[in-house]
Amino acid sequence: MIVGESPLPLATHSSLPLAGTGTNSSLPLAGTGTNSSLPLAGRGRGGGLDSILICDPDRPLLTLTMLTEFIERTQGDRVAVLVSPPSDTYKIARAGVVETTLDRAALWELQGLSRFNQASFDRLPDLELALSAGIPVRLIQGDPMNFAVRSEEDCRLAELVLSR
Repeated sequence: MIVGESPLPLATHSSLPLAGTGTNSSLPLAGTGTNSSLPLAGRGRGGGLDSILICDPDRPLLTLTMLTEFIERTQGDRVAVLVSPPSDTYKIARAGVVETTLDRAALWELQGLSRFNQASFDRLPDLELALSAGIPVRLIQGDPMNFAVRSEEDCRLAELVLSR
């Protein structure tokens, strides 16, 4: 969860998910520093690495359209992440008692896709470390259909989305 200003939205959901191509597991795209995320390095014009994308493997509905637009819109950013507005209400509680409700207008859920430029990744290969070091993290609003698939219910919903 990231608290911050409103990001710019991506194009709407495409009907061409990477999961449908059978390449999602071999083409990891982005992430947030979890051990299950795998990097994909991009080559710059001179042949050297210019950026690294990290993808959480539980986001099989990430489409080629979403990925392409994310890459295009984050050129030159040190660190960028794909986000969506929260769908739930979040409370801060202490000792089992609610103290306050967080303002949803300032909250963003990570959608499992991160981009680091090579220098930022070499220095701090984790989103939380980059934030702690004061590296600006650009938010790009993704498609709500790029939800995490972590349960049987999520899998059934993902199958419905893919079937349309």
